[in-house]
Amino acid sequence: MEVLDSENGVAIIEEQSNGIRHVRVDMKDPSSFVSLRHCTTMYDLRLIKLIFDVKGPAWLCEEIIRDEDPGYVQRSLKAGVLGYVPRAQFNGSRVLDFGCGGGASTVVLGRMLGAREIVGIDLEPDLLRIAQARLEFYDMTNVRLRLSTSPLDLPPDIGTFDFIVLSGVLEHLLPNERRFLLPALWRALNPGGVTFICETPSRWLPIEMHTTGLPLLNYLPKRIALEYARRISKTVDRGDSWEDLLRRGIRGASLQEVLRLIRAETAEHQLVLTPTAERLRGPIGVWLAGHHDKPRRTWQKAALQALRVLAAMPPRLQWRLAPALLPTLRIALRRPSE
Repeated sequence: MEVLDSENGVAIIEEQSNGIRHVRVDMKDPSSFVSLRHCTTMYDLRLIKLIFDVKGPAWLCEEIIRDEDPGYVQRSLKAGVLGYVPRAQFNGSRVLDFGCGGGASTVVLGRMLGAREIVGIDLEPDLLRIAQARLEFYDMTNVRLRLSTSPLDLPPDIGTFDFIVLSGVLEHLLPNERRFLLPALWRALNPGGVTFICETPSRWLPIEMHTTGLPLLNYLPKRIALEYARRISKTVDRGDSWEDLLRRGIRGASLQEVLRLIRAETAEHQLVLTPTAERLRGPIGVWLAGHHDKPRRTWQKAALQALRVLAAMPPRLQWRLAPALLPTLRIALRRPSE
């Protein structure tokens, strides 16, 4: 048994059969938030310790299962990427995983696609340490990592890509960063290439579910939204600034915002793709295919059932309804061929 200790909590790691390890997290303050208290993993102790040191006990198990649990990141990316473009089209391609963080999405893309090369970039050196350790653990040779030194630009000499993936990252970009980076990413996309935006919270959902859990916050001006969040949300401190909350993802995105930012700089009319995967007719169907949380309450079960009915509607109608119904976006945009 191995015990990892920090000022906030401990992780107890017990060896089981066939190289499996059971991880249990105990917070020193019982009222402290913890994303997931138990998990099992094939990770070695070196990788587990690194994740513990970088992300802390509260997020240890959640980070571990991101790439190991096929129902988590893999399910989301399978729907949000392969739901729009058949796997065969990735053979021999070059793929960018923008904002790769600890590399869970990068590893999943490496396993899922037949890409010639996958490049993961991120601003946080410590997260890239986790990503590099993951690649070494899986002995992945077609993936490389780059540190981005500026939140307003891509690393120099990074080249161009056939596909670009933003998985759970757009919401964490500040408004000026979105304004610079989305056009820069579009210019780094080869003609005929596709950009996938996955797991970004919907900007116009009636409940802001990503950061505060508060109803109607998405419709409020920033000053009122900040005070509302400070006073009511259990996940927001009184000292948090609006920029703090923006960085945490309080303002999601919309398809219209993405299109507007790209068109403002490039004057190109990109094509919003319709799903090609069997039985997926539009964005509601794609979201359902990648949804991994099990509904626990009656209203959640009813909402999922209603979405299943709406998923049979024509894609154009689904796009009209999606902003107010879907918690997150899964969209794909093709750059016109020259």
